[in-house]
Amino acid sequence: MASRFGSLLALSALASYAAAVVQTVTVGLNEVDGKQGNGFDPSFIVAQPGDDIEFTFAMNQWVKDPITVQHTATRTVDLWFPMLTAGSGFDTGIHDTGSVLTNTGESFTLRVNDTNPLWFFCAVGNHCQQGMVFAVNPPQTGDGSMEKFLENAKAATKVDYTPGGTSPASSDASGSSQAPTGSDNASTPTPSTTPSGAAGSVARRPVL
Repeated sequence: MASRFGSLLALSALASYAAAVVQTVTVGLNEVDGKQGNGFDPSFIVAQPGDDIEFTFAMNQWVKDPITVQHTATRTVDLWFPMLTAGSGFDTGIHDTGSVLTNTGESFTLRVNDTNPLWFFCAVGNHCQQGMVFAVNPPQTGDGSMEKFLENAKAATKVDYTPGGTSPASSDASGSSQAPTGSDNASTPTPSTTPSGAAGSVARRPVL
C-alpha cells in the first residue's frame, strides 16, 4: 500500500510538472495593435503554480525595423502606488529592445509559485503613467482589478528608479491575496540572451 501511495504521489508530481507552461510577455509591445510602444503584450495573464513567465525584450517578427527603446519589467510592492519597488524582489533592470529577427533583446524568466496576483510596471521615464503595466492573475473586478491598477498607474507620482534585487539568481515569485506589500519571497530574475518573443501561450495577430 505504501509503495502504491508513493507511486501515485510521484505520478501526480510528474503530471503537475508536465502541465506547467511558459507564457511569454513582450516588453515594449502594444497588445491592442501589435506595434512597438509603451506596453506589455499581453497586459495580463492567468498562470498556475509552476508556470514560467518569460519577459522578452525582443520584438516579434512582424514588427519591421523596430527602434531601440529602453524598458524594464519591475514588480511593484503596492497596488495603490505602482512605482514603489523597494523589496519587490523582481526587476529586470533597464534593457534595450531588440528583435527576434536579429537575435537581439534579452529575456528573463519568472517562476510562479501560487495563484495570487502579481503586479509589474516599466520604471523608465513616464512609461508607467502612460499605462505600461502588467499583471499576473488579477481579479476581474474590484479594487484589485487590472482596470484599477491601470488607473493607479496613470495617476502615479514619479519615483526615482533604483534597480531592485542583487544579482540575477533565483526567479521564483509568490503573490499576495491582498495588495502587494513587498513582504513575500519574490527574487531577482534569471536572464537569458536567447529571445523568444514569438512564442507564448497567448495568440497574437501580426500587423500587416
